[in-house]
Amino acid sequence: MLWYPFIVALDVLAGIWLEAALGRRRGWAIWAGRAALPIALGLLWVALSHGIDFAPPSPVEKASRLWDFGFFTLFATAAWVGMWCVAKSRAEYDAR
Repeated sequence: MLWYPFIVALDVLAGIWLEAALGRRRGWAIWAGRAALPIALGLLWVALSHGIDFAPPSPVEKASRLWDFGFFTLFATAAWVGMWCVAKSRAEYDAR
């Protein structure tokens, strides 16, 4: 549980990098990449934190993985949306 803020911070850094790389492009594929970032990083976090095991997981392990994925994705999405809103607000303020 103590790792969640650290992982969300990494997601924000990945979001900053993605926004800097994409610039002002606004096509549907670009938005799909932006939307998939928290989900992809959530899946990566679950794979790294629980390891990749080919044995069938127990119900407790399944619940733990789903909890970690859901918790991470929820907070990473909120962090990413917040970061995007700040960037959008700054761009609108600079345009004045």
